[in-house]
Amino acid sequence: MIEAELEWTSKLEVQNIVDIGVWQGGSVALLDSVFRPKKLLAIEYSTRELPHLDAYVEEQSRQENVRVYKGVNQADLSRFTELLDFEFGNEKIDLAIDDASHHYLETLLSFNLVFPRMSEGGVFVIEDWQWSTMEEYYESDYFKDKEGLANLVLQCVIACACRPDVVREVIVKNHSVLVVRGEAELERGTFDITDIARNKGENVPLVL
Repeated sequence: MIEAELEWTSKLEVQNIVDIGVWQGGSVALLDSVFRPKKLLAIEYSTRELPHLDAYVEEQSRQENVRVYKGVNQADLSRFTELLDFEFGNEKIDLAIDDASHHYLETLLSFNLVFPRMSEGGVFVIEDWQWSTMEEYYESDYFKDKEGLANLVLQCVIACACRPDVVREVIVKNHSVLVVRGEAELERGTFDITDIARNKGENVPLVL
């Protein structure tokens, strides 16, 4: 999964990155090492210590470039917006990776918040979208009775057909999806991919 994502995103000129859900912090160190961005904002729901990531940031003298905020729920739009405004202001985001809850609603909220802030050609990556197709996961306590994240992938694909100026391209892998930002100006705070994704004039219902 990581190799496939890097193969595609390495083509980008990346200055600003958002990493949603970092677990033990390996993704933050990897993204910073590969892209050496001007700013990398990472949020994580857990509040546990991340000593290896702290050591990396200090050893590489990246304290001004890499910002990690713990105890942040990706669905807490007020807090997430506050962090985005503080770290980026009006600067565009070039790469966003969501490896957080993997739940449909929470991921949708993060996508709707971050995608309008992205640069033309920027990429929003949704990882592990396929869990609802795998019995070992959709029958687990964590995912049971939850709407499949695959619904968001379908909505992005339909949006690409309806509004290619918003969603320029969708690259679907069996483990992650890369949603490429189009050139359209989008209003922050009101954007909703579910309003754009329409089939026969109707919103695409959750079917998965």
